[in-house]
Amino acid sequence: MNSHLRASIAYIAARLISASTVTGVFDQSQLRRVFLSGTVDRAVISAYDHERNCFITGAGDGTHYSLFHQGEGLHISLDIQEGAFWGHDYGRSTRFDGTVEGNAVTFHECELDRRFRYLL
Repeated sequence: MNSHLRASIAYIAARLISASTVTGVFDQSQLRRVFLSGTVDRAVISAYDHERNCFITGAGDGTHYSLFHQGEGLHISLDIQEGAFWGHDYGRSTRFDGTVEGNAVTFHECELDRRFRYLL
């Protein structure tokens, strides 16, 4: 999974779990801020990635979300429960999970067993 896709998922999960209105995440593995903005609520997601000039859109029911990353052209499932999230990148057939605690997001790529950290 590429760094932009990870950052987008981390941003959306953090917005859903924390109900914050941040405009991006700081990617600690790349030491840079990824700017994203838009609507992220219980029913509708329309987040804009300012660097890639594309939207990540989708819908959900407060627990399960079906997303489409327009820049990558792939579908993603995202599930949220309390401070945790997990899902599947159907374009690359990879699973992920993570947690949101305070202003920190931990993102785990299951197949590679790699962890990434983002700050709101």
